[in-house]
Amino acid sequence: MEPATFTFSALALLAKESGLAGFLQDQSQKVIERLIHKKIQDKAVASKYLRKFFTPEIETAFQNAFAEIAPSNKQIRRRFLLTFLTDPTTSAAITNIQSGKPPTTRELYGVLEKLRFPEKDIPALAEQLVVRLYSELSKVPNLANQVTLTLPAKLARIEQKIDDLKDIVAPAEKVSDFLVPELPANFVGRESLLAALSERLVSRSGVAPLTNTQTVGIYGMAGIGKTYLALRFAHEQNQLNHFDGIYYQFCGDNSVAVVAEELAEKLGLEVSGLPPDKLLRVLNNELSQRRTLLLLDDVRDPAISELLPGGRASTIITTRRKDLPFLAQYAPLNVADFTKLECLQLFRKMMGEKLDGHEEQAARISAALGQLPIAVSVAAGLLRDDVRWTFDRLLDLLEHKQQARVDVLEHRQRNVARLFNTAFDRLSAEEETLLCAMGACAEEGFRFVLAAEVAGMTDSKGLPEESAYTALQILIDRSLVRELDRGEQRYFLHTLIRQSVRKRSQFAELPDKHLKIVSTLFENWEKNWRICLNDLGEAREAFQYATANKFSTEAISLSYRAYLLCSRTGRLQEALAFTKAFEELAVRFENKDSLQASYGNQALILKDWGRLEEAMQLHKKQEEICIELGNKNNLQISYGNQAIILQAWGRLEEAMQLHKKEEEICIELGNKDSLQRSYGNQAIILQAWGRLEEAMQLHKKKEEVCIELGRKSSLGYCYWGMASVHVEKGEKNNAIKCGKQALALFAELNMPQQTEALEEFLNGLD
Repeated sequence: MEPATFTFSALALLAKESGLAGFLQDQSQKVIERLIHKKIQDKAVASKYLRKFFTPEIETAFQNAFAEIAPSNKQIRRRFLLTFLTDPTTSAAITNIQSGKPPTTRELYGVLEKLRFPEKDIPALAEQLVVRLYSELSKVPNLANQVTLTLPAKLARIEQKIDDLKDIVAPAEKVSDFLVPELPANFVGRESLLAALSERLVSRSGVAPLTNTQTVGIYGMAGIGKTYLALRFAHEQNQLNHFDGIYYQFCGDNSVAVVAEELAEKLGLEVSGLPPDKLLRVLNNELSQRRTLLLLDDVRDPAISELLPGGRASTIITTRRKDLPFLAQYAPLNVADFTKLECLQLFRKMMGEKLDGHEEQAARISAALGQLPIAVSVAAGLLRDDVRWTFDRLLDLLEHKQQARVDVLEHRQRNVARLFNTAFDRLSAEEETLLCAMGACAEEGFRFVLAAEVAGMTDSKGLPEESAYTALQILIDRSLVRELDRGEQRYFLHTLIRQSVRKRSQFAELPDKHLKIVSTLFENWEKNWRICLNDLGEAREAFQYATANKFSTEAISLSYRAYLLCSRTGRLQEALAFTKAFEELAVRFENKDSLQASYGNQALILKDWGRLEEAMQLHKKQEEICIELGNKNNLQISYGNQAIILQAWGRLEEAMQLHKKEEEICIELGNKDSLQRSYGNQAIILQAWGRLEEAMQLHKKKEEVCIELGRKSSLGYCYWGMASVHVEKGEKNNAIKCGKQALALFAELNMPQQTEALEEFLNGLD
């Protein structure tokens, strides 16, 4: 038992005696329910609007508790109760102590990570802080009667603008606990594998044993039915209620950071802007503390092992790569070909009475196809729906003497390819065009509307024509397309179908059409940002096609807009992936102007993650190219960003020199927006040096430019800066006046974090 366990055991008794833990959780839940009733549906967002909720005695207790931990951190005290004490992890940990299952330090310090503490030793900090806090709170008489939680006075305004909390960024919506694609309609067999999954992942009590059997790998070749098996198991478990939540995530060629970011968004987690290590920690903490089942489909990157949550969670991994280093320790299940009986079951399920009297022929067809499930289902669909094809005719196509030196596997591959091409040949022109268009769309799944547009099967309003729906139904019936989500009309092509489709002559011109359509969609990403976020897979697909074939203006624009979208919505892992891909394209085609832009964008992300050395190196590379090309506008941007990093390092003289260079170029180019930012940053440095009058003069210059440009947010920061200077000059009334001007602007623009911080600043002046 680790040392922290004894401390938390004593802590739990104290919490129980004072009634603090249960009372606070009950009170916070009531407020959150009221917020939800008022259509603020995200708990994390709602918590930001909870006001100061403790009396002077409790305020003192908090101040004492934080004196040794974060003496300069004024913001964290007011967020702490709801973020930590009422967090489900904390409550569960205290409950577990009473049931004889003490929590580990990891279970509790994960919550502290959400508060962005600057200290590195979070486990030690968690123990020290919680013990001290409860000790102080235990001294407060009648504690429960003193705690009150109230809604903000400006709730009406928050309600009106909740969809635009920060520019285009809306709060993550709460999602259901069953986020899994539709159940495959033609699933048969695999009883032994389903039983093995149940034995490994579910005990009689519904809790997996605490061994590495909590993770199960499913290995097999493409078309063998790995994903179908995992989905079938997930749907069975959802009906039996063995798991609190079941979540599906396609992996493919995406990095572990991008996969984690997408999964966190599905779970509604607040991970916006987190660096990869903290993102994984928050996600793992969320998944592991509950009884969840995670399905990671088509895993190719060995780094996905970092995503495995452990704890109370179970994970299923499907992969074609048996060589994944981490897979062996989880004793993967090898999915073999269908048995003869399973092939006949699939034929019977798809063909019904039409199979009567043809069982032996069906078995021979299955054998010729190597009893590969996807191939058997396509053959059954062809025989059921196309009167031109009979069992004997299909056998004639597939049964022939195996050529010399052709092994069994290659023989099967040839037969499967021959079958698929035959199935495609039997489609109408519209059906085949739609199928080929689907092959040009995202590998992990696509919107039917987009596929129909690529196929040229939409009306004047951009909606699919009736013939497109008819074609879609035929493709589904013949097992050529799989349904992911009928409500959202999202579909998926099996890997083998996709590979075969992309070899058809009708496919050749469609990737270019797809690139143009996706590029047009992302031109209006600020207006259609929700759709574009869901279509990031399409952007990746289009960009990959462009990089493999040509350096086009569409590819350049698409990658930059996808980067902007991801950056503005806090999906920095994805933003970094797009700008890195853009860098590779620029290097390949020796486009230096695009290269410097990529360096600058990458540096901004690394700076947000606190990786300042790497960010500075990239800004220096950008500076060098800009000087070479004579690109003065991006050069001044680079100077400004470098100066901000130097300010963070305390190298103010060097920072001021770069800001002066930035200012000079901005004046030369007439770039007033960048100029006002430079004035503001210079003023901050002058204030740090005690040169208050000069700082105020620059704030005045910034104010004048911001008013001219109508930049209200920047004007708000300007007034805040003025207020700070007035405070140092001892001019309290002027400080309050400027602070209120800034507060009015932040409130108008619905900038809650800035509003809250400024209100605290003004309260400190009273």
